[in-house]
Parts: sequence; structure tokens; C-alpha cells
Amino acid sequence: VFNIKPSSKRNIKTAAYKKNLNYLNNILIDRKSEKLKTLIYIPPLLNASEKEEIPYEWIEYRNFKNQIEDLCSNYVNCNFYNFESIVPNSLWGFKESTSFSKNNFKEIDFMHFTFKGHEILANNFLKIFINNKFIK
Repeated sequence: VFNIKPSSKRNIKTAAYKKNLNYLNNILIDRKSEKLKTLIYIPPLLNASEKEEIPYEWIEYRNFKNQIEDLCSNYVNCNFYNFESIVPNSLWGFKESTSFSKNNFKEIDFMHFTFKGHEILANNFLKIFINNKFIK
């Protein structure tokens, strides 16, 4: 009906985005006062590793990443990581088609990757936790 596909470009909803940035900043302020370490990361994103089309407007997405990294850099105990390209495209999942057509087919799921992709992400977190002495 709306011709929306998993690959359709998603724009940032400005009001909600600004509100969420403000909430994140407040969390970082609270954690700073309690001297707690904070880990902020950009999650894996389909096509990021192959530099192909992503489901976001490229300039908005790039600005989002930069704003999050800049915000984190304002706080000593905030560690920023960009995991957007750690899960190869071959490890992303498929889901039932969102189309109303009778040709039900599987389409790429831009939001979920496979078990192996989760292992890659978990191993990256584990390294970070060990290196920052969150765990032994």
C-alpha cells in the first residue's frame, strides 16, 4: 500500500532525535557524577562493510554517527565504538516479504543478522569488556 521496503530510505524524525540526544546527554551527566564508565556504540548496519546502499539518508546517518561520537568525547568515562561494518552482508537475515503481492518471497532484513553475526558482535564486546577491565 505505501510501497515501503526494507531498503526504503528512512529519514530522521527531528523532534524525537533531539529529545533522544538530550536524554543521552543527561544520562552521561549522571554517570559522570557517579564516575561510571559508559560504552556507546553504533550498531552493525547492513551494507556498511561493502559501502553499498543503506536504508538511511547517507548525510543524516553520517551526522548522527558524528554527533554521538562528539557527545561521548565530552565525557572522560565515555567510550565510543563504531560497529557498523563488523557484520558482513552474508551474515544478515531474511524475513517474510512485506509486500501484499501473492509472490511471497524472502527479503533482506535490515535490522537483524544471523547467529554468526551475533557471535561477531559478542566477541567484539568481550574484547572491549576485558580491555577496559569490566570483566576479568
